[in-house]
Amino acid sequence: MNSPNQNRARLEQIARYGEWICLAGILLVGGWSFYLVAQPAEAIAVMQRGIPGIINLPSDAMLMLAGLVMLLPVTVFIYALWRAHSLFGLIGTGHFLSTTSQGLMVHLGRLAIILAILGIVAHTLVVLIMTSANPPGQKILLIEFDSSSISSIIVAILLFTFALLMKETAAIAEENKSFI
Repeated sequence: MNSPNQNRARLEQIARYGEWICLAGILLVGGWSFYLVAQPAEAIAVMQRGIPGIINLPSDAMLMLAGLVMLLPVTVFIYALWRAHSLFGLIGTGHFLSTTSQGLMVHLGRLAIILAILGIVAHTLVVLIMTSANPPGQKILLIEFDSSSISSIIVAILLFTFALLMKETAAIAEENKSFI
């Protein structure tokens, strides 16, 4: 059986791993995004991937719009990673049941739901924008629900529900402390 100090050290170590994973994710996703901004031909290739029926490339302004729409979920994801980094920092300092950490968990749950839905909406808009220069009758509106997007929504809702449960559990624990 571990001593309280060993458990505390283990908690701090795991929280630091979480912080580093968040920072690595921010750097990787942010770096990839900056690469695509610096290499427009690569960005166009990424936006075209998986879109059937692009006959004519849209205008530069529409390509920029598609790129901005594509960056919306990326921006939310980077923000969520930053908030998760903050949560790991709080947990590592022993503030797991604090109102701040519980609020962050609920916020992350909300962000996960927003990200899951935004991914579907952004993809739909990018397809529509990328086929906007096609001749009449050749534009594509593709609303795609695959197992990946459905599972993302379910996991996001479960994460949000878990965060709400943890917040209520912390409130009950705090209330019980006042009785003792």
